[in-house]
Amino acid sequence: MADLTPEEARLTAARALLQAAEDRLQAGDPKAALASARGGLERLGPDYAPAGVKDDTTMYLHLADEHERAGRLDRAARTAIDMLRTRVELFTRSRADRSDADA
Repeated sequence: MADLTPEEARLTAARALLQAAEDRLQAGDPKAALASARGGLERLGPDYAPAGVKDDTTMYLHLADEHERAGRLDRAARTAIDMLRTRVELFTRSRADRSDADA
């Protein structure tokens, strides 16, 4: 197995944590799901969107924080999971755009 680039490692970790978050939510553990989603967001980092993309995921992550503070852990986890999924998709698109530019 070839070594992963730093970007590939970030993406792989984020995808694994996304899957863990979804699995934990389905198992009825929204607190663990939220922690996994946040871990995935942290691993993916702040540089995930292609240039020129309007990104509103941060606003929704603030909403997830509000849900958590209000005790709505299921909604908080679902929102964070959705935003992690969106950021993974944006990151994948950003990498594809860079690969096309390099070709």
